[in-house]
Amino acid sequence: MIKHKFLYILLAAGLLLNTSCEKWLDVQPKSQVKADELFETEAGFKEALAGVYTILTDKALYGRELTYGMMGVLSHEWTSYSTTYKDDGEYNYQSSLTKARVDAIWNNMYKAISNANMILENIDSKNVFTGDNKAIIKGEALALRAFAHFDLLRCFGVNYITNPNQKAIPYVEQYSSKQTKQYTVDEVLGKIITDLQQAEELLKVDPIFTGRTVTEVEDRGYLINRQLHLNYYAVKALMVEYTYTKEITKMPKRQP
Repeated sequence: MIKHKFLYILLAAGLLLNTSCEKWLDVQPKSQVKADELFETEAGFKEALAGVYTILTDKALYGRELTYGMMGVLSHEWTSYSTTYKDDGEYNYQSSLTKARVDAIWNNMYKAISNANMILENIDSKNVFTGDNKAIIKGEALALRAFAHFDLLRCFGVNYITNPNQKAIPYVEQYSSKQTKQYTVDEVLGKIITDLQQAEELLKVDPIFTGRTVTEVEDRGYLINRQLHLNYYAVKALMVEYTYTKEITKMPKRQP
């Protein structure tokens, strides 16, 4: 239930934050100069954060495949679906259509992570922020990085109960073209929880948590509609879900 509610929030946020961020946040090296220019202003950081949400709402991710598309088919939520998903429904991951969907999920999720990392690598060195915007933008970027890695882990890693020490996915914490090593399931979850703990501390100034009233006059209403962002309470909910994933292995096994 928590997961579904957050996905709806994410999709709504992506629609509201319709910006031209992708032209700025192309992860190819040729965009490095543009990125440097973008992070010279607070508005640039706001656009960059909106860009991460925009990537996540792509059809390859939560705009379709990770909600009612491929994931819906794999979990057999539907009694019928398009013939283009036939191989997905039969768990045939060798077909060209299925491979393309899997590749798109992997590539776009890491693109979103890369753009979150670009924000995080620039934010502490810039003195361009007003009010609590720096803490809130940084907190959201950390939380988005954690969220994206967790769904990658669920898609491409073994179940934690099965083998927490098995190699799973890279946990990318730097904006770099260098290859990141694979971490174990347990290591990935540890890094996720660390990112969320940092996000929680930063988002203690979130208006949705403090109760501070925000008007359209103040900073053009930037902090209005916090319910449509990965806010303080969303981070707390995610922490519960991710911590439970680890703690469930400590519960006594039910006797036959």
